[in-house]
Amino acid sequence: MLETFRLAPLTTRFYSADLLTTSVTLPPAPGPDGGAHPEDGRYTVAMKLGDIPQFVQQVRAETAKVVWPTSRETMMTALMVIIMTAMLGIFFFGIDSLFKAIVHTLLTLAR
Repeated sequence: MLETFRLAPLTTRFYSADLLTTSVTLPPAPGPDGGAHPEDGRYTVAMKLGDIPQFVQQVRAETAKVVWPTSRETMMTALMVIIMTAMLGIFFFGIDSLFKAIVHTLLTLAR
C-alpha cells in the first residue's frame, strides 16, 4: 500500500563547524498499539562537511554514466520543438479567430 506524506519545509541548521543537519517533519507514524507517537515523525539527515569531496566525486561518476545526445539529435529535437510550437500557434490563432467571429455575429444579431 502506498502512503502519501506532505512534507513540512526543510530546516537547515549548522550545529558545529563540521556537521550540517537537515530536519524533515513527517506525520507521526502509528505505533504498535495503533496510536500515533510524535517522536516517530522527526527524521534527521546529517552529513559531515568532510564528506563533501566524496559526494562531488560520486556526482561526477554518475554524470559520466549519462548518455548525452549528439549535436544532430539536439538540433533535430530543437527543430521539432520549433515546428510544433509554430503549428500550435497557428491552430490556436484559427480557433481564436473562429470564436471571435462567432461572438461578433451573435453580438450583431442581438442589436
